[in-house]
Amino acid sequence: MTATPDRPGIDHLRQRVARAIHRYDNQHALAGNDIPSKHHHGEADAVLAELERELSAFVEYENAINWHTTCLACARVLDSCLRETERAERAEATLTAVRKLAQQWQSGMRPGESHPAARAGLDLLAQHGRTPKETT
Repeated sequence: MTATPDRPGIDHLRQRVARAIHRYDNQHALAGNDIPSKHHHGEADAVLAELERELSAFVEYENAINWHTTCLACARVLDSCLRETERAERAEATLTAVRKLAQQWQSGMRPGESHPAARAGLDLLAQHGRTPKETT
C-alpha cells in the first residue's frame, strides 16, 4: 500500500511503520545505520496491506466526522453532492467561456452580419437550454 492523493496520511503512516521496524532491527543489531532502507519500507507496506480494511474504515469515518456526522451513508451523500456541485461549476465556467468567445467573434463583424463560428456556438448553447445573452 502506498500513499494516494485522497489519502495522504497513509504515506506518513508508512514512514512511521518503516521507522518502527528499523528501530526494532537496530535494537536487535539487525541494522547498522539510522535510516530505514528499502526493505523496511517493503515490510511497512506488508503491514499496511494487512491493515487495509481497518485503515479504509478509519478514513471513511474520519471523512464523516469532517462533515460533522457519524452517519457514513450521510457523508457519502454529502460527498456526492459536493462532487456534483464542483462538476456543475466547471461546466458553467466552460459555457461562460464559450459564450464570451462567441461574443468576441461576433463583435468583430459588421452590424447585421453573423460570424459563422460564433453563431454555431450560440445556436448550440440555445439547443441545450443555455440561451446566451444578446451578442449585438
